[in-house]
Amino acid sequence: MIEPLDLNGPLTGGTVVLEASAGTGKTYALSHRVLREVGENGRAIDQILVVTFTRAAAAEIRRRIRTRLEEASTVLAYRLANDNRLASDPTLDELISRWAASPQGVEVLLNLLQAIDRIDLAPITTIHGFIQRLIQDNGTLLGLDPQRRLREGGRSLLQELVNDWRRSVLSPAPAPWQAWVQSHSDLSLDGLMKLAQLVDDDRDMLLPEPLDTGATAVDGWQQRHERFERLLASDGISTGEAMQQLCKGTGNKSPAGALLGKTKLAQLPELIAIARDRNDIKTYRKLVQAFSTSQLKRVLADPDQAPSSGLHGAAEQLCFEPIEQLLTDLVHALRQGAWQRRQLKQEMSFGDLLERVDPARLSPPVLAGLKQWRQQQLSCCLIDEFQDTDPIQWRLFAALFDGEAPLTLIGDPKQAIYRFRGGDIRTYRSAVSTPERQRFSLDTNRRSDPALLSVLNRLFAGEASFGSPTIDYRRVQAPEHASPSRLRCADGSPAPPVRMRWLGEADGGKPLKLGELRDSLPQRVCDDLQRTLSSGMELQQGDGWRALHPGDLAVLVGRNREAVALQRELQRRGIP
Repeated sequence: MIEPLDLNGPLTGGTVVLEASAGTGKTYALSHRVLREVGENGRAIDQILVVTFTRAAAAEIRRRIRTRLEEASTVLAYRLANDNRLASDPTLDELISRWAASPQGVEVLLNLLQAIDRIDLAPITTIHGFIQRLIQDNGTLLGLDPQRRLREGGRSLLQELVNDWRRSVLSPAPAPWQAWVQSHSDLSLDGLMKLAQLVDDDRDMLLPEPLDTGATAVDGWQQRHERFERLLASDGISTGEAMQQLCKGTGNKSPAGALLGKTKLAQLPELIAIARDRNDIKTYRKLVQAFSTSQLKRVLADPDQAPSSGLHGAAEQLCFEPIEQLLTDLVHALRQGAWQRRQLKQEMSFGDLLERVDPARLSPPVLAGLKQWRQQQLSCCLIDEFQDTDPIQWRLFAALFDGEAPLTLIGDPKQAIYRFRGGDIRTYRSAVSTPERQRFSLDTNRRSDPALLSVLNRLFAGEASFGSPTIDYRRVQAPEHASPSRLRCADGSPAPPVRMRWLGEADGGKPLKLGELRDSLPQRVCDDLQRTLSSGMELQQGDGWRALHPGDLAVLVGRNREAVALQRELQRRGIP
């Protein structure tokens, strides 16, 4: 059961889970918890470990804790001198009143003052920083060479490995195979580097079983290519006509029809042969993809209607299976090659460090030694953005703190779906679902307008709103006496908190094609921005209202190229 957190309630030991959505004050709650651990439990500030995931966040948390300690000590000193000075917020004021009325008031004040003096020694750090400290203090226990250097990032090493792999796969291969590989964006240098970084960063990631070597992938591609062309020659016209028939009534053309335009299907085998013979692999791949099952499913009203003919299956296999073989080969080559080269250069990446401290790999005496070090150095731990913790990191914190010392896990499970940040919903669930966990939530959002919160509460009330049935959406509320809306229309009425634009139809009422819709988005978004800026809407500022400025509006996009296209359209219209 999850209960709303009482920030001034009993300080519980053990492992506490605090679920906190954006805007609910998790940094405030974290700082308040540290304040109470120092003041009430007398913990030394340099033995309270606070872990977050960026250096900027660590610096901000340190600043907030320092400010909290300074204000609390100042107001408490006045209260002990019978001066009823108020703190800046009711929660802190309630806590200080309790301290001032207790026999331990002076002791609490001394604890706070000592913490202020030692705040720069507090281990408020990133995961990287904590692991480095643990290894620096326990290198001999872990059997690490003190001469071995930490290589942060390691991009140059990964680029060497990727370039070597590309040469080994492409150089000895026939020209059509090289062109086929190079026509895939996933196999561009940028795409391969992203994959390499992901594999190198997450050592706990399970890799697919090794398939064949690059040379065998060439043979497999050739065999699939020959099979596709045989089936195309025998079934291409009938399959193409069947595709067109399936797409009738959907408002979409079949992939083959859209690509060929007015060209007759009977000419398709000749077109493919010409593209192949001229080594025009980009055109050839488009023609092959036009017959693939996945392309056909994209334009059908009911994807389950997509037939599973031999030609569709052959096109699907030719498009994807050789590339899957290559990528599988690459990830194994990267993991093994990175380890070997770092060994030769006496370097370690952060992933290497994590592997060396993974409790699953440590012997019982070494793990016992690390626990003894923790007992001497750190009395409690708070982990911010816990949903970004990966399996190895959680195993380490669990081994050192869980059941051994107070451990507070602060996070938002909804954000555990973001794999690019390291989010792992299985890790989050395994960490918080143990029955003995004490689970709390922050249920008041002080950042968003009440009307917007009401809409979002309804929008996400359904099951599996975040892609997993194990992630529950917890309703949040606005503070009492919050302004209903900080944005108003020209007539003074509150602006709608959410507006949705339906972009699925052209002016004639016909459904837009995906390409047309994508190309029109920058213009449509800028039209909306201009309408909003010229609508007379006003934004609350202090006790008054002012007109909207371009800097008040934000646009989120999915990809960099979308941002570039939007920026060009904004510049063309003179919108800063």
